[in-house]
Amino acid sequence: MKKETWNLGRSRGLEKAKLIIGDLKKEVALLLKNKKKIRILEVGCGYGRVLLELKKIFGNRIETYGTNKEPAWNIELIKKFGIAEKIFSKGDIKSKLPKFVIADADKGLPYPSNYFDLVFSQRVIQYISDKAKYLEELNRIVKKDGLIFTDIQDGSKKDKPIELQHRWEIWNKDKRVSIYQLLSKKKNIHLYKEKGNPQDKYIKMKKDPNFKMNIKLISKIDLHGINPDWWGTKSIYILK
Repeated sequence: MKKETWNLGRSRGLEKAKLIIGDLKKEVALLLKNKKKIRILEVGCGYGRVLLELKKIFGNRIETYGTNKEPAWNIELIKKFGIAEKIFSKGDIKSKLPKFVIADADKGLPYPSNYFDLVFSQRVIQYISDKAKYLEELNRIVKKDGLIFTDIQDGSKKDKPIELQHRWEIWNKDKRVSIYQLLSKKKNIHLYKEKGNPQDKYIKMKKDPNFKMNIKLISKIDLHGINPDWWGTKSIYILK
């Protein structure tokens, strides 16, 4: 029987996620010190490996949720992956699966405000057209004492053409503003270097009921449309 070939980018587990957005296992354990049970959401969960591994570790103390944009990346595929990778047995996996929806994060997330204790995404924001609005949406759905982890994926790579060097392009009249400079001014956000990609950073973000990025999207560029070897969307903003 031919062995299934899984997409590497969609099959990251806790160890690989640690290189991108930090130690989620540790963060969940810390949250559970003060709560009997927590809700966790991964936006763009792929095959759901991180959610399945967290469920295996923490069991019924966590309630897991996941989204993907494309209908092909569905709950049945997550189930198939979890069994194939022996995270759970065929008999056990049904009760361990995340509550899953197909949702385009660029158009908002189908959850109530103040709903999750922990929200995270990895390698998703690069595809979002309005990245600032996406951060505001994550802030909306997390609880007052909840946490958000996401990479920022500015893509600042000097060995690449200028079109790929920054996926966030922010202007204050005739001056460029770095997204990291902007985020560093937010009291509810801490920036950390990615361990696997130190020229980029990820954020640990606390709920701020008044959180606004205060930038306006004026244009976007499909980088894949320029070059099939590139990926993501370049988002161009002005300061409000």
